[in-house]
Amino acid sequence: MTFEVGSLCVTKLSSPAEYRLEGITWTVIVVPRRRLEAAMGPVARLDGRVFAPDSPQALILGAHIRALIDLPETLAPDGAALAGRTCLDLLASCLGGAWPRSESDAVAEAETAKAIRRHIEAHLADPDLGPGTICADFGLSRSRLYRLLSATGDVAATIRSLRLARAHRAIASRRMDDRPVGEIAAAFGFQQERSFRRAFQQAFGYSPADLRARVRAGAAVPLPESGAVIDDWFNGL
Repeated sequence: MTFEVGSLCVTKLSSPAEYRLEGITWTVIVVPRRRLEAAMGPVARLDGRVFAPDSPQALILGAHIRALIDLPETLAPDGAALAGRTCLDLLASCLGGAWPRSESDAVAEAETAKAIRRHIEAHLADPDLGPGTICADFGLSRSRLYRLLSATGDVAATIRSLRLARAHRAIASRRMDDRPVGEIAAAFGFQQERSFRRAFQQAFGYSPADLRARVRAGAAVPLPESGAVIDDWFNGL
């Protein structure tokens, strides 16, 4: 590899290399490969890559490295977490477009997206489920999570819509006719029955009590389209 002052070089620590540096300072950021791949996909093809000093990647990441150097030597946990997330987001943004995605990359991303959807499905009862917990469980940055689930738009809103759709299905089921609405709401991650009833009314145009009354009267009440779309997106996993 040949690089000038200000260049950005990307290489794996496991790669054999011998560098001869004269009259310059070399600043290094070491990032766990697993974390970086979670943020941007496979990084094997980045090994040995050099970006010219005037490239956007070298300029942006160089400025970020200098900003990191200016930080206090000891950071509070929140500050350290912010610095780590910022590094991952910038690296993923600057390096992620260096090569076109291969078919294997696309397959890997699709499988990761399915795994996240299965995770959401399995943890709907957890009131803490949200973008933050999903990122932590899968080692993803928020930008990476939103790219993987781009078909749904807002991830938090998607979780809320799925919870409402599943609660609608449960209330409309004759098998759950004797279960209190508040108990059904809690089973899908809603901590307060009042807020659940309000969200249900806004989503479907009628209350849980109205839905239950229709079912008891023998009326067929299909899941409205507003809930069916997101519900279908999670089926077939």
